Amino acid sequence: MGEVLQKVSATKAEAAAGTLGTIDIEGAKSQEVDEALVSVTRNTTIVDEHDPDRSAAGFDAIKERQTVQVSFDLLSENPWKAVATKVVILP
Repeated sequence: MGEVLQKVSATKAEAAAGTLGTIDIEGAKSQEVDEALVSVTRNTTIVDEHDPDRSAAGFDAIKERQTVQVSFDLLSENPWKAVATKVVILP
């Protein structure tokens, strides 16, 4: 779980390859990862818990300063880079 510090939409080339954008997340103090740069792709499930139906949301639903919980496949450490498999936007 962490806070979205920055959100950047994909370039046209990245979008053509399936990337929607990246989010820079600062982990909670209790987390093993203090900060990670996470790519969000068209295969990433995004759920907004503000929605009573918890239906799927788009990349545009992710905002800076929101608290999110992210499941991801790790690409590298130091700095942490990953591809999100699921993003849950917490209330």
